[in-house]
Amino acid sequence: MSEFFHRKLERSAIGFVLAIIAAASVGGIVEIAPLFTIDENC
Repeated sequence: MSEFFHRKLERSAIGFVLAIIAAASVGGIVEIAPLFTIDENC
């Protein structure tokens, strides 16, 4: 099942671009979010 989803995603250019944007956004939020919880940023 996951192999079918992966192949279908790679063949669709728009879907692949959206998946890349989603992955990059999640990664960015995970790295930036802790900075808002720290009181002092040097």
